[in-house]
Amino acid sequence: MEYARIIDLIKQRVDIVNIISEHVSLVKSGAFYKGLCPFHAERTPSFTITPSQGLFYCFGCKKGGDVVKFLMDIEKLDYNDAVDSLCTKIGIEYDSAKRSMGIKRKIHDKALISEIYNLNAKLIKVFVFFLNNNQKILSYILQERRISREIVDLFNIGYLLCDVVGKSSFYDFLVSKGYSSSILSKSGLFASRREKFSILSGRLIFPIKDFKGNVVGFGGRILGKNNGSKYINLSETRVFKKRELLYGFYEGLSMIKETRSIILTEGYIDVLAFFTAGIKIAVSTLGTSFSTQHLALIKRYADKILICFDDDMAGLVATLKAYQICLPFNIDVSVIRMKYGVDPADVLKNKGVSVLSNMVNDSCDAFEYLLEKYSLKYDLNKTTDLNSMVNLFINLIGLSSTNTQRDLLLSKLESKLGVKLETLRKDYYSMREKKAIASYKKNACSYEVNTYERYLLVALLKDFNYFTIIRRNINDSDLYDIDVKKIFVCFENLFDNNKSFSLFNLKELLKSKYGSISEIFLKICYE
Repeated sequence: MEYARIIDLIKQRVDIVNIISEHVSLVKSGAFYKGLCPFHAERTPSFTITPSQGLFYCFGCKKGGDVVKFLMDIEKLDYNDAVDSLCTKIGIEYDSAKRSMGIKRKIHDKALISEIYNLNAKLIKVFVFFLNNNQKILSYILQERRISREIVDLFNIGYLLCDVVGKSSFYDFLVSKGYSSSILSKSGLFASRREKFSILSGRLIFPIKDFKGNVVGFGGRILGKNNGSKYINLSETRVFKKRELLYGFYEGLSMIKETRSIILTEGYIDVLAFFTAGIKIAVSTLGTSFSTQHLALIKRYADKILICFDDDMAGLVATLKAYQICLPFNIDVSVIRMKYGVDPADVLKNKGVSVLSNMVNDSCDAFEYLLEKYSLKYDLNKTTDLNSMVNLFINLIGLSSTNTQRDLLLSKLESKLGVKLETLRKDYYSMREKKAIASYKKNACSYEVNTYERYLLVALLKDFNYFTIIRRNINDSDLYDIDVKKIFVCFENLFDNNKSFSLFNLKELLKSKYGSISEIFLKICYE
């Protein structure tokens, strides 16, 4: 069967609503379906499907496309794998068609990714072997850190021996096992300036998995008082994207789904500590700050986040930043108080499993926690300090997802600071007004240019006959908006090749020429 025919059959037979509803809770709204976007965190639905056109579009993060594009993005598939998956659903043999058409799209990339997965899977066994045969290191994690053997095995914790100058290195060992220098250079394991030196040398090794359980990379923790960063991760590769991953997420996913809750910690050992205490919903970022990408992943499976960062100033600032990210998205956020140690790993080590487990039950509302902590950092008897704290929390409250939440937080601020609610409300609206004016001044100029160009595009898409008139006076070099320029070029292409103007032809040309459907094209299709 011809490749083009396969794509046509997919569009005819696959119900985009059914496919997307496996990942998103949808509500019918006229000719459309709406739901919360699975690609970014949001509090009100901006994700829309138009079944008649077989397209989806999010007005928040601007992602959009057809059912193949959705599957590629949601399941991290390449184009051929997404098509193959859809063919399976409608009973078409895609592999034979690919062979007959000689399609080789992304075959090299797939082979590289497969080789990295294969290398990482074998490396786990090597690292685990090194750990189990080094009694000193094994004793450190089992006895000194008090992580259970069950959890060490669950997470495949390992160890990498130190590379010694003048002796055979870990790099040489892998080459002797048949791995090419090409794949080793792309694995992220070795330093770019010293290609035979592993950046994880002499460290405890933490395999990092994606949501499917594939080992996509490794993190390492220094032992003792050696020089160097406490934690280090491999550099990013084709499969290792730090801002899209959470350590412990795969191992705890079933319990996260069951409890609809997740504990956010600062480090890998903290995650292992909670799992040892029987609390298997803990995760940590990979050396990066908590981000909206992380929140989008969490919101698919959880409605409550418990933040458990170190009990120091850096931990307090990190808690504030994480709460700022969560506040606009209507998710319950609490904080686990560190009463008996600096971090969860410290509590497990010095106080034991039961104390760490009980701390989770003693969590408090995140806003109240921040009020309490920051009130100790400021001298509220000084006007300057009081104003600074009011400004900090007024700006925080400005991120509220609803008016009800805003009023509740303002009342809590009133109770803590003793400032009248009416005064706080005036400060709040003054802050909003200043931000609105600043935003308007910043965007006014570019908005005016883009608006006129997009009005022009709306006219073209509503009536293709306008193009024959417009092209006499305008060409793509006259346009500033990149999206409008791309679509205008496609109009020219259709016109020059005597092809009929239609949304379908324009959409297919955009995909073939630029690799994706333009955001503004999708947006206009929904208007």
